[in-house]
Amino acid sequence: MITAKTISVRDNFKNFCDIAANGEPVIVSRTKNKNVVLVSESEFRKMEKVYNNAQYLAKIDEAMQALKKGNVKAITDEEARKLGLYKD
Repeated sequence: MITAKTISVRDNFKNFCDIAANGEPVIVSRTKNKNVVLVSESEFRKMEKVYNNAQYLAKIDEAMQALKKGNVKAITDEEARKLGLYKD
């Protein structure tokens, strides 16, 4: 991982983009600790997928806890369609 100041990134943007595109994240240090990280699109997509999977797993865990506590309600297919849970 590389750390660079904003002015350096601004002056050498193409070089830092190449570094990130080759798999090396670049931390751009900014004032007031408002840093950002430059990563390749493929790395960003991987992180996005991990984040989305974590959210999905949390929802499953929440549903399992509700099921264990008996906090569930059975609904008919028609009710599910009205709620938009089925895609016809």
